[in-house]
Amino acid sequence: MPSIPRQHENLVDALGRYRLLKPTLVVFDLLVFLLAFIFSYLLRFDFQIPSNHSHNLIVQAPFIVLLQFVALTLTGGRDFIWRYTGLAHVKAFIYAALSSMALVASMRLLLVGSHQVWRVPLSINLFDGILAFGGAFALRVLRRTAYEHYKRRAQVKMQGPVAVARRPVLLIGAGQAGVLAANEIAGRGDLNLEIKGFVDD
Repeated sequence: MPSIPRQHENLVDALGRYRLLKPTLVVFDLLVFLLAFIFSYLLRFDFQIPSNHSHNLIVQAPFIVLLQFVALTLTGGRDFIWRYTGLAHVKAFIYAALSSMALVASMRLLLVGSHQVWRVPLSINLFDGILAFGGAFALRVLRRTAYEHYKRRAQVKMQGPVAVARRPVLLIGAGQAGVLAANEIAGRGDLNLEIKGFVDD
């Protein structure tokens, strides 16, 4: 198995070591939504956006980004801790994407006359929905991957070459809290616990 370059390891360790602050997470989400919308316009016009559509892009971008951010917040996609992202959270992103895309599509079909500037093309709406919410979820998966990688490296450094016997344990409760606790124990190198199973009613 090829070794990971040291610079890449340092970057992953940095991502895994520090807890990202809420304002930072907000900026990341908004940036992903903005870049997805711009890239969707570029895809639609083969990377040569006409001048009139460039004006539409500038007008529409703040509204679309804010709409997607609010949709993701209302569906609960921004409530969980990034380093514990899992498949259970995908549903919130799908709901947010569908709801925001439905509203933008309705504006496209219903607005006429002087409101033409707010009519986002349906193809751009589709591209943007996929890229925006797919990118936001991928960002969270990247955060979890970096966190788990850092924890594994810290565990190896702490244990050293000598294997330490681990105590077998059972976790009481198999719900979301139990899964989070299991992930935290598995990622810690100083607990020496081996999870054998869950106990629940």
